[in-house]
Amino acid sequence: MKQGITLRRYRPDDMGAIEHVTRTSWAGVTIHHLIEARHGPIGGMDWAMHKWQEVRSQCLATPDQMWVAEFAGQIVGYATYHLRAQGKVGVVDNNAVLPEYRGQGIGRTLIKQIVDDLLEAKVEILQVMTMEQDFPARHIYEAVGFQEIARTIHYTLIPAKVHTNHPKPSGE
Repeated sequence: MKQGITLRRYRPDDMGAIEHVTRTSWAGVTIHHLIEARHGPIGGMDWAMHKWQEVRSQCLATPDQMWVAEFAGQIVGYATYHLRAQGKVGVVDNNAVLPEYRGQGIGRTLIKQIVDDLLEAKVEILQVMTMEQDFPARHIYEAVGFQEIARTIHYTLIPAKVHTNHPKPSGE
């Protein structure tokens, strides 16, 4: 990892920096950006605002399940997680590193910290999901030991294009 990078727990006064990292780091690799690229802004907000609302919710709901990476007093990345299935499944959630700091081991170090937290929580399995085209994230997850088990396809449908005269499924 880059010399001078430190990891620490998220603090409420980090919110502005986390918003900056979120808005700067997710282009092309978040479903929000892909939907906007196809359909335009949704609900009067750009993709970055939708992604920020998602991350902000995690900051507020589970601040103890978030780590930040700092360099020279500036937050350059973060990673979040949560527990589900009565604490038996640990899920790596949103994580991002500013573009100018990528390729220096920061993302991998953040994910390893999350994995350590989840192992300490005695989860039975760790899980992470990412977009197929997010090759840097996929590389990190595989390097840490995650193995792919399935792929998901995302679809969209514009309500105005729904045919109200579609046939009913057989058996009805």
